Amino acid sequence: MPTNPAVKIDLLAFLKPFSTGLWLLILDNEELKEQSIISLCAMSVWYTHGTLIGDYAGFDLQTGPGRLLTAGLFMLNVVLLASYIANLASDLTLQNSQSPISGLDDIKAGKIPFNRLGIQVGTSNEDFYLTEISNNQTNFYPLYSKQQLYDSLLNDIIDARPFQP
Repeated sequence: MPTNPAVKIDLLAFLKPFSTGLWLLILDNEELKEQSIISLCAMSVWYTHGTLIGDYAGFDLQTGPGRLLTAGLFMLNVVLLASYIANLASDLTLQNSQSPISGLDDIKAGKIPFNRLGIQVGTSNEDFYLTEISNNQTNFYPLYSKQQLYDSLLNDIIDARPFQP
């Protein structure tokens, strides 16, 4: 099927699952307030990375409350990472699954060449296509069986079979 030219690759797509405010909150670190901007950004990313992968960026676990806090942060990290991964997968899946046609108007407008449409001969789908779309012109790829449909799709002979039952 032809690719949709409107879909653009976003190099910062990995940032979309969380809002800008949440990313700034994650990267915020009180210990780095007195440093330069470059050092601040580098160390914030380093501490955030350490926290998210379980290093906890220098926490010393010697007391019971410290251990309890660490366990709570670990559970929060598990939830945040699961949410992040699920949202990222959803965003990327939706971005890649946009179809170049969304309805009959797109077929009428010729977004897919008519000879790349497979229509089963002798069915009401053929009658509908001939009367409503092509003005009685047989300009589609004729299909005579479901096996031919599958073979035509796999061999890149047709791009779509509209009007599926």
